[in-house]
Amino acid sequence: MKLILKLILVLKMIDITTSVQAAIDKSKISKDLCIIFSPHTTAAITINKNADL
Repeated sequence: MKLILKLILVLKMIDITTSVQAAIDKSKISKDLCIIFSPHTTAAITINKNADL
């Protein structure tokens, strides 16, 4: 399943938890590994458990 986010701003932190969880729920996968991949060299993925945005 592919989740595509298009951004206009250059520097922005976005919480994608809800979107990823919805994609997982829609796929009906109950046990597996979810891999988040950003193909762009200037983009980054960070895990901030319980962090305020």
